[in-house]
Amino acid sequence: MPVIRHLPPGSFAPVMATGIVSIAAHAFDDPWIVRTLFRLNQALYAVLWLLTLVRCLAYPTRVKADLGNPKAAPGFLTIVAGTCLLGSQYVLFEQDYGLGWWLWLAGLGLWGLLLYAVFTALILAAQPTRLACIDGSWLLTVVATQSVAVLGVLLAPTLPEHRVLVLFAALCLYLLGCVLYLLITALIVGRLLLVPLTARDWVPSYWINMGAAAITVLAGSTLASHASLVPWLEVLIPFLKGCAVLFWAVATWWIPLILILGFWRYVCQNFPIRYELAYWSVVFPLGMYSAGTHQLAKTMDIAILHPLARVFFSASLSAWLVVFIGLLRTILALGRAR
Repeated sequence: MPVIRHLPPGSFAPVMATGIVSIAAHAFDDPWIVRTLFRLNQALYAVLWLLTLVRCLAYPTRVKADLGNPKAAPGFLTIVAGTCLLGSQYVLFEQDYGLGWWLWLAGLGLWGLLLYAVFTALILAAQPTRLACIDGSWLLTVVATQSVAVLGVLLAPTLPEHRVLVLFAALCLYLLGCVLYLLITALIVGRLLLVPLTARDWVPSYWINMGAAAITVLAGSTLASHASLVPWLEVLIPFLKGCAVLFWAVATWWIPLILILGFWRYVCQNFPIRYELAYWSVVFPLGMYSAGTHQLAKTMDIAILHPLARVFFSASLSAWLVVFIGLLRTILALGRAR
């Protein structure tokens, strides 16, 4: 089937976006939105796994080709982030710690498998990776890493016999995510400054520049708020809070620049707007900025940040509706074409 054959590696992006918008809604006590998006996300996750497994079995050569493609390969990590965000939904909304635990284990296993598979495939690719191929999607390495850390921290209070191990793993993943963000962002900034940029090059996935920093804020703030569970983590509270503020400042800095370049692309360069999977990369960072800002405000007791978090929640929900309508129209168009 053409749909399965051409299924992009980043197909779990709608799961990520839907998951974080519902988590942001949970922070602001909007139960109807929470439940609706949660049920929808369960269905999306199941369908996308089915399509992905069929594609791996029916078209292994295309999957292998995607792994060696520097523009496509990072998209595989949306599977990790989608899995852990769904696990976080189960923990936060239904207190289903058993399923949350299994999804965390699955996310951790997929993280190890896919992260090393992607990097190994790109390093050994016949064509060397060029600076021009790097964009915001490469920061899905950070998003995937921090999503595993966040779910681990949420589960830690329910696992007294494994608490130390889970929190230590979450801390290591968080710190690794911080380093990966700094390294990959340096490459992205180098690409933007050193390689001529066209309207076609400024893809929506550059929003992940902000979203990856925002999920780092969420992970650091969540770790700080659970640090009292073990003495050695409690000692790191000032460090964790300081890092959370640092990455929040970085995430906030990206927003005006992304908006300016978006205006240049769509207004100055008259680039057409039509639905594509990459637009979910706009929804996810908006929702993550809302959730991260809310958690930072709660952990640091900075009340002035709560209204900003709500503004970005409204923006993420609006963006989700627009992109979801685009997805439905695309599905209906494919159905009529058949």
